[in-house]
Amino acid sequence: MAGLASLKRIYLAVYSWVVFAGVLQVLYWAVQTLRTSGYEAVYAAVERPLQFAQTAAILEIFHGMFGLVRSPVSATLPQIGSRIYVTWAILWSFPET
Repeated sequence: MAGLASLKRIYLAVYSWVVFAGVLQVLYWAVQTLRTSGYEAVYAAVERPLQFAQTAAILEIFHGMFGLVRSPVSATLPQIGSRIYVTWAILWSFPET
């Protein structure tokens, strides 16, 4: 059982660092673009890493479902669902936004 707990801890650590790196990349590109090109160009610069970071968060729902974390799915689902909705249903579907 200790091996399974270690594997769970390693997986969650890797997952967290990958998502953190994605969000950090979004922040870096947003600040960089804001300084050089102005606010009009920020979304175009961060679109792909933002989509990756937000979509990767879907795994947080499964983490709760399978007991990898103690977060209740009933709280996680609306949080992640709303971010996915904004990222894909609004921003990706309507580029003019």
